[in-house]
Amino acid sequence: MLKHAAVVFALLTTWLAVSPRHSPAQQQGITLDVLHESPLSVSDSLMSVTIRATFAPGGTTGWHLHPGDERAVVLEGQLEIHGADGTVRRVAAGEAYENRRNVIHETVNPGDTPTVIIATFILPLGARITEPVIRR
Repeated sequence: MLKHAAVVFALLTTWLAVSPRHSPAQQQGITLDVLHESPLSVSDSLMSVTIRATFAPGGTTGWHLHPGDERAVVLEGQLEIHGADGTVRRVAAGEAYENRRNVIHETVNPGDTPTVIIATFILPLGARITEPVIRR
């Protein structure tokens, strides 16, 4: 029973972390919907969170990292993923991408129409999906 309560608490904490009212202050023009979240059956210390994110034209995540791996597919529109090392990846509708844990990046919708993605994160149990990073 205590283990079940801990899992429920961790899932609630993660939901609060990814809900729009608890998203990083630097994020602009993005709405997030949690589609699914659950602990992984292969590990008591990992969980999976799947979200749908809609980026308004010009919408940006701001600079951030993920404490776990992200796998995503662009359903509509296009994105640019800017790496802290100066790289820029462009991803269009129908294409998939990944961001490995702890890699600093910013994701931007450079187009003039909304972009919609589905992303799944494999995270430590109870972790937020994003951690903001201040770049100097």
